[in-house]
Amino acid sequence: VTGVQTCALPIYKKAVIKVQGKIIKEIPLPNYEKSKIYKFDFYGNNGYLEVKNGSVRMLEMDRKICPKKICSNTGWINTKYKIIVCLPNKIEVNIESTKNEKIDAMSN
Repeated sequence: VTGVQTCALPIYKKAVIKVQGKIIKEIPLPNYEKSKIYKFDFYGNNGYLEVKNGSVRMLEMDRKICPKKICSNTGWINTKYKIIVCLPNKIEVNIESTKNEKIDAMSN
C-alpha cells in the first residue's frame, strides 16, 4: 500500500521487577493486543511475566518455589497503584509510569 506511514506508539509504562528490593529487570508495557512472555531469574529459578494491552501478570510458578501462588493469583495489573508480590521469594512487580494517572478514590 502506498502513502501509508507507520509509527511506533509511545510507551508510557513499564513493569519493574525487584528481588529483595533490587531492580533486576524492566519491561516496557505497550498497548499491543498480542501477548508476550518475559523470563526473569531469581535465586537460580525462573519466573515468567506475561505482557498484554499495557498490563502485566505473573505466570504460575512451581509449587516448590511459590507454594501459595498469591503472586500468580493476583492477576493483571496496569496502574502504578497496584503491585504483584511473591513473599516467599521476595519478588515484587510494580508499574512505573511517565504519565500522570488519576486516582479514583482515596481512603483513610
